[in-house]
Formats: sequence, structure tokens, C-alpha cells
Amino acid sequence: MMFNLPVSQKIRDQTVPNHSGFRIINMKNIKLLLVIFISFFVSACATLNKSECLNADWQIIGLEDGSKGRTLTYIGQHRKACAEHGVVPNLDLYQAGYEVGLAQFCTAEVGFAQGKRGYQYDGVCPAELRSDFLYGYERGRELYLLTREISHIHREIKGMDAELESMKSEINELELKLISKAGSPTERLAMLQQLKELQSYSARLESDIHNLELDAARMQGEHDVLNSQHAF
Repeated sequence: MMFNLPVSQKIRDQTVPNHSGFRIINMKNIKLLLVIFISFFVSACATLNKSECLNADWQIIGLEDGSKGRTLTYIGQHRKACAEHGVVPNLDLYQAGYEVGLAQFCTAEVGFAQGKRGYQYDGVCPAELRSDFLYGYERGRELYLLTREISHIHREIKGMDAELESMKSEINELELKLISKAGSPTERLAMLQQLKELQSYSARLESDIHNLELDAARMQGEHDVLNSQHAF
């Protein structure tokens, strides 16, 4: 009984060793790999597959795109995806659904949620809906920026804590050496000077960490107040 080998196995079987003992894939097989990769990439990026194109309800598709805040030009992606299947989108139906979906998207509630997660508004909302959306969006965006800054401060604190722990270990090591009276008088004097410098820097670092913790706590308080005031 004959079994078909997978493409990857066929390629391995067709490689040839060079004079160094390494196996080389010939150009024909490299091209085959590229074709497979490109085909997979294109199909993965297509907005609609063949079945969806052939059975498309363009009004529903427009509604879904509008409700996600996509621009009207997004239909161009569908047109491109369906062209290879001989399907042309119905622009009138798509636009009718899109306007309904956009009305669902362009609200203060959605604007708040989108701003809070860092969504970059690109002006999709029509004039009659824009003010409501932006009212929520600007408040959500404020929370997003606060959250991002708080996270940045916590990362700074984490790095400084690690540095402080390392410094404390070095200080302890120097103190033990001085207690044991190891080294010459000149070496002990140098160690004492180094110890003083490390202790001074350690104190400044602890102060900086404390100040950052206060900043983070203050920002978190602002965040919590804003979140409670603008919850939709």
C-alpha cells in the first residue's frame, strides 16, 4: 500500500548533502515552501472565505463592520477577498447595514469602553453621533492613560527593588569583611569608603521607591474616582 508523504517529508527526502556534510534544499523546493507559506498567509488574512462570500448577507456584514467601528472603506477588503471566488459585494445592502451598526458603535458607552482599552479613534462617527461617542471616549481615554502610567511606575519600582536587593547583599558582604578585619589597612579604608557610598545610594534609592509608590497610589486613587464617576 502506498502512502502520500507530507510536503515537509518530501522536501527532506529531496535534500542533498554538500561537501561539509550539511544538507542543502534545492531552489525548486525553496520555491515550493514559499508558495505554501504565501498561500497560507493570504488565506489567513482574507476577511471572508469562499463559503462566506458565496452565501454573504451583505447587510449583516455591513452591520457587523459598523458595530466594530470599522471605516466604510473596509468593504474593499471584502471585495478583494471575494473577487477570487467571483463574488462582488452589494454596496447598497452593505452600506445600509453599516449605518445601523455604526449607530450602535457611536454611543457614549462604547466610546468609554473603547477609550479605556486604548482604541485610536479615526473619525468614523457621523456628525450627529460624534459628540456622544467622544464624550465617553475622552473619559475612557483618560483612564487608559492613567492605567498605562501606573503600570509604567510599577515596572520602575520592580527594577529599583531588584537593584536595591542586590545593593543590600553587597553592603552585607562588605560589612562582614570589615568585621572580620580582612585585608590591609589601605584595603579596609577603601572598603569602608565603598560601604559609605553604597549606603548613601541605597538610602536615595529607597527614598525614590517610596516617592514612586506614593505617585502610583495617588494615580490609582484618581483612576478609581474617575472610573466611578464615568461608569456607563
